[in-house]
Amino acid sequence: MNDIQQIQYFDKGEHRYEFELLEFPPLHVKTEINNIVQILKKHSLSNIVDFGSGNGRLSIPLLQMGYSVFAVDISQQSLIDLKINAKRLKCDKKLQTFFKFPINKQVEVVAGTDILHHVDLTKTLINIHRTLIKKGVIVFSEPNFLNPAWVIFITLFLKWSIEWRIMNCNYFSLIFELKKSGFTKIQLTGLGLLPLPFGNRFTIGSCLVNG
Repeated sequence: MNDIQQIQYFDKGEHRYEFELLEFPPLHVKTEINNIVQILKKHSLSNIVDFGSGNGRLSIPLLQMGYSVFAVDISQQSLIDLKINAKRLKCDKKLQTFFKFPINKQVEVVAGTDILHHVDLTKTLINIHRTLIKKGVIVFSEPNFLNPAWVIFITLFLKWSIEWRIMNCNYFSLIFELKKSGFTKIQLTGLGLLPLPFGNRFTIGSCLVNG
């Protein structure tokens, strides 16, 4: 699926997070976000590029914790929705939105949830690598394709035409692509074997030491 089709898909409200889930995240989302935040705290980072932000799954909790968030998404409606959601939750003061990755800026951290399997992984990681400051950090949470629960979940509830790149989200592919793009000190951790409600996922923490 190309960028135009991705935009059309995520511009539809039914394909974005419901406000109630952003206001009161379920336990598995809280755990996912907490894993990301722990890495951010370890590196004392405060200005975050949320790559593939959607309407706020990661941006909203980061804003609520006081982080400055530069939200990037190709879906205009998702970014409009994000601004509305942040304003409703009174956490919009440190939010900026962009349709494209700020390739002309040097950023200290890029984070994201469930986005790497929607993009060209090689191209995306190379572009991110180029924008990071020396010793910049990336932190992503991605589904683990090697867990069969994800195959079942996507088959029953999502669309393979949208999610097919999940096949690249396994330990071996991710390590290979990260190293090929120039990242070092790569850490991949999981949330366990089968946490509810569906499959386990990887949290990627990678520190760029050769900017």
